[in-house]
Amino acid sequence: LALALSIQFLIVFSWHHRRHDAAVLGRVAGDGRRQIALEEAAGEAAFLDENPLLAMGGAANPGMVRDPTKAHLVPHLPPLPPVLNTRGIQNADALVAGTLSGDHPTIAGVSLILDRFLTAMHGSNAELASRKPPNRAKRDDVHEAFARIAREHLAPLDAAYRGRSMFPIRDDGSIFLSLASFRDHLLGDTLKGAFDQARNPDRLFIGAIVQNCLGLDPYPGEPGVQCRTGAQVVGKGPNGRDQTKVSDAPPDRNGIEEFCTSPGHKKYCDAGQVRALYLHENESLGPSMARY
Repeated sequence: LALALSIQFLIVFSWHHRRHDAAVLGRVAGDGRRQIALEEAAGEAAFLDENPLLAMGGAANPGMVRDPTKAHLVPHLPPLPPVLNTRGIQNADALVAGTLSGDHPTIAGVSLILDRFLTAMHGSNAELASRKPPNRAKRDDVHEAFARIAREHLAPLDAAYRGRSMFPIRDDGSIFLSLASFRDHLLGDTLKGAFDQARNPDRLFIGAIVQNCLGLDPYPGEPGVQCRTGAQVVGKGPNGRDQTKVSDAPPDRNGIEEFCTSPGHKKYCDAGQVRALYLHENESLGPSMARY
């Protein structure tokens, strides 16, 4: 009898409890986990709808966008092909606007801003070089063109982050290696040596400005130039002084390509640990500007 009464009590209590949940909480206890899952899904949907980085290439990896230490790596900046690596990035205007707003900086956005500066400089230099006498470009013309383009493309970026860090400061023991490479045939070996000798190569990050002669017709729309050697000593003159010669040469070796196509190192490029911008060597502005 006691056992029967206890079972009856449990049945009645469970029935009343379920009615209470349905009336007060809007659900029954048995649906609790499903309700939590629905709430989490709704929160995820809201995050996906509200985060502008997802529209800029992060939809394929929302986990990185959600992580404040990695969101700026979305979308991935490919290190190749030379010059065109930035021009294939989707949603370029949105990435630039997000970076210049000071709210959504990304590596891709910064690279696009710098590439637009370099492209404007390239066009300006071509126009200045095309001027014929008596209107040939003077020193002040070159300087004023540079200053104008820098004010247009670089000053807004500096202003947006003046006095603060653009990206989160890492505290994981990682190392950033800044390389201003000028026609360096050893760049690929330098990169391989750095990663091969690193105790934790997954924590090594490269930022390289590759200032190379790209040769004739290096990419669509660019006629390029015939590459030339530097002054090479070819002998001695009658007075005993060195005789030098400048000769035609093939395009410079691309150390980024050598590294990123190496079977043992490609994974670092795919992971976004090697970031590169390219500059025609005859438009190089020196190591300080390159490191900027």
